[in-house]
Amino acid sequence: MGKRASMASRQKPEHRAFELDARGSKIVEMALLERQGRLIEAVGDTTLSPVRRRNAATELLLIATLLGNKETIH
Repeated sequence: MGKRASMASRQKPEHRAFELDARGSKIVEMALLERQGRLIEAVGDTTLSPVRRRNAATELLLIATLLGNKETIH
């Protein structure tokens, strides 16, 4: 691993807060729901590599957290 890659992997992720009005919040929610639908398909797609399916599942759980869903999708 190169010096630049090594330094990047040690940096703490930035946390950002956004304030959205009702319309902006609805737009973000709809975009996340659309992405969620595609990820559900990817998780179940046995033609994808296990790594891609695992990454899709990880992203799906993140979206569920952002949307406030308490159930885990299998």
